[in-house]
Amino acid sequence: MSLLARVMRRFVLLMKEPAASAGIEASLSGAVFSADGSNVTVGPNVSFGGNVFRFGTAPIHIGENTMIAYGTIIHTSTHDYGSHPMWYKRIDRPVRIGKDVWIGTGAIILPGVIVGDYSVVGAGAVVTANVPEGAIVVGNPARIVKMRDIEVYIGPKRIERREENVVEEKGYLEKSCRTSD
Repeated sequence: MSLLARVMRRFVLLMKEPAASAGIEASLSGAVFSADGSNVTVGPNVSFGGNVFRFGTAPIHIGENTMIAYGTIIHTSTHDYGSHPMWYKRIDRPVRIGKDVWIGTGAIILPGVIVGDYSVVGAGAVVTANVPEGAIVVGNPARIVKMRDIEVYIGPKRIERREENVVEEKGYLEKSCRTSD
């Protein structure tokens, strides 16, 4: 077996071990990189869209039924810019992502952040502060643009398993980008 094949086999085993030991069914569509997997807890029915990077020098908790899209970064470490050199002091803070959260493509979740249950983090958002339950946040830094209707996510679920999901095909968008004034 080639070195690359052995490394990939070990990577796949490392990815399966935490989920299997906790009885978790996780969906992986591509690589999920963890700098320190010992600090990561993942709830049941969580899906990763691929090329997700989890840098867990402090605990990372991901709640059940959460979807994390392609290219997301979850980071728990920063540096004290008041020190010289800056790398003299590393500051580790946990990250908690609630249940039934959708994190869009390329989002960045920074150290110490709590993403509340039922919230949505838009594609490319940089989350530097806590996201309240049911909030929809976008931008850099992330800001609340809307709150989800509580009746939608507090009521009974329409389905229990991802295999039962519905795909709705639509055409191109009918709106244009706004001009800057």
